[in-house]
Amino acid sequence: MKETRNKNSIVLGLALMAITTFSWSCQSSTKPAAVEEKKTEVSTTTSANTPPVNTAPVNTSSPEPKKEEKKGIVSASDKADITITAEALYKEFVAKDKPIEPPAKYVNKIIAISGRVADLMPEKSGVLAPRVTLKGGSSSIIDVVTCEFDEENKSEITKLKKDQTVKLQGLGPDTWLMTPSLQHCVILEGG
Repeated sequence: MKETRNKNSIVLGLALMAITTFSWSCQSSTKPAAVEEKKTEVSTTTSANTPPVNTAPVNTSSPEPKKEEKKGIVSASDKADITITAEALYKEFVAKDKPIEPPAKYVNKIIAISGRVADLMPEKSGVLAPRVTLKGGSSSIIDVVTCEFDEENKSEITKLKKDQTVKLQGLGPDTWLMTPSLQHCVILEGG
């Protein structure tokens, strides 16, 4: 009975992964809230001898030097909200009994992740996006963290090799299927 349930879970998980990947590829390339620039308000305090202060939002972010031309939703110049290793993320995934919904702290957050490359898939396969998997646990091929790349950035994958230590950056999705995953990934180190 348990074996049948596990097989059904795997089939369901693969179907959901295909649907999620397809839905992400159909979305516009606008930045998610996690990537928006931060703005602050200017003080409105005035005295009798001074004119009122402008209360319009002021952009306080300083321009950062560009490392590369931005191609996708996430770029290498974006500041990560979370930095974690593939092993730690996978361990958290297993400890929570492999949930389909990731913890809220990862959803729509820019995540920098480091680990050893388990596998490379530089080309789209059916509805599966180009991807790199990072070793997350034992030597099993399913104990991985999946890092999906946009079509515009898939050429970066060819710069990597299996068992190479890398640091990638991507956006935390609202659904995990079979493994923890990131979407719209780019290479930070190792490429």
